[in-house]
Amino acid sequence: MEAALKGAANSTINKTGIVLKDLKIRNCNNYVNNVVKTNSYIDRLMKLISIGDAYVIFPGGTGTHLEIAALMALMQRDIIKIKPVACFGDQWNEVLQTIAFYSESAIEVFDSIKHFSDPYETADFIISNV
Repeated sequence: MEAALKGAANSTINKTGIVLKDLKIRNCNNYVNNVVKTNSYIDRLMKLISIGDAYVIFPGGTGTHLEIAALMALMQRDIIKIKPVACFGDQWNEVLQTIAFYSESAIEVFDSIKHFSDPYETADFIISNV
């Protein structure tokens, strides 16, 4: 998150950090100009999803996997509208292939979810689909 916000540092756009109210070990980075505090991890996840027009998913751990799984499930069930999702990095190719293999019904949202290895292609996808 910090790298993306750093890249937008000179922009006048709103740079939002979504944090847990009671989490004392992490602070927002210096590039955040709007802090939203949530009561729970699930509230934070839903806030992240609700405010985004598009998503760029970078390599990550279980929290990042939860975020992409939640996005896919909510879009698949028409709980949120289908939005562009760019998964950047090699790990996502296998993850997306595995999900597609085991969930035929997830295929319908896959037009909006793409895997990229090139940062410029990632940016082009998001820009052309927002």
